[in-house]
Amino acid sequence: MPETMKLQRYARQFTVDAQTLADDALSAITETPRRLARAARRIRPNLVYYILLINPTLEQDSTALFHSDHGNTKSLALNAANLQTAMAAMASQTGDGQPLHLRPAYLIVPWELGQTARQIRRESELQLEVVEDDRLSAGVTDPETGSTASGSSSTWFLAADPLDGPGMEVAYLEGTGRRPDVTEWVKDGVDGDYLIGWSVALDIDAAPAAYQSLLRGNT
Repeated sequence: MPETMKLQRYARQFTVDAQTLADDALSAITETPRRLARAARRIRPNLVYYILLINPTLEQDSTALFHSDHGNTKSLALNAANLQTAMAAMASQTGDGQPLHLRPAYLIVPWELGQTARQIRRESELQLEVVEDDRLSAGVTDPETGSTASGSSSTWFLAADPLDGPGMEVAYLEGTGRRPDVTEWVKDGVDGDYLIGWSVALDIDAAPAAYQSLLRGNT
């Protein structure tokens, strides 16, 4: 079952005056909203990868997300044979004593393992999508607390098809279309000047859903 989630609002604001706009040849008007929106879009992956890296203790059983009791952590370097072992481990997962029939859909790796992952998929003809992200090796900062989780260039993950059972849940504020809200506004300033500003806000949270749908491999 999913862990408790509480939507958090992430918001930023940027303002400039008329003189700044003139000196900047209006590039602020076109670039600032895009920059704010790009920053907002990074929040979702940062939340998810932070959870994967810190390996939080689950409310449901007071056990770490990746734990031998969950059968979803293996001391395996990424190669074809070990990947098959990891896939078999996920396929054997149960819930309430019943087989879950999970099949890995995503192989999530740091950029250092990207070429290895693609070669294994190609040579083994596996139906896996390779997701490569440097947060896994460089580490990632929690958007909410500012805490940093260290990464590893040798740690990789498997995730099941969300249709079979999502390993991670991401929640958004209803009615937002899962997109950040970018607003432009203008107000009077001093001595007849005016200010133009932009604000961006995103209401979102993420939490582990089913540990059976995730597996971690490392050396």
